[in-house]
Amino acid sequence: IFESGVGENPITIIISSFGFKNGIPLDCDYLFDVRFLPNPNYVPELRRFSGADVQIREFMDRIPEKGRFVDRAESLLEFVLNQYGSAGKRQMHAAVGCTGGRHRSVAVAEELASRLALRGYSVSTCHRDIDREAL
Repeated sequence: IFESGVGENPITIIISSFGFKNGIPLDCDYLFDVRFLPNPNYVPELRRFSGADVQIREFMDRIPEKGRFVDRAESLLEFVLNQYGSAGKRQMHAAVGCTGGRHRSVAVAEELASRLALRGYSVSTCHRDIDREAL
């Protein structure tokens, strides 16, 4: 059994972000939809930034539902990852999507990746649509 990602061969986790308008990633094991969160794209002074920028992270951190969602997603992934380790699987891909894949999904994916890395997992991130034109 692998606990908290620590083991002889820890599971590698890929946390990616994407935009639903560009299609869902077909290779993900778990998909999270964050389109219910307020969209920074509609705040003129934030539109040009991405979820990798501090301005968007600060905007998202002021939304209580974002924090509660990330807490629940982290808990689910922690449970699933322990099961994956028990089953001998070595990789898991969780994708986080919003409308365009530039703001909300990137910020949430980065936070999830950071939290899982702090738990000792080997985590990589990929932001498929971050450089696409804003809506």
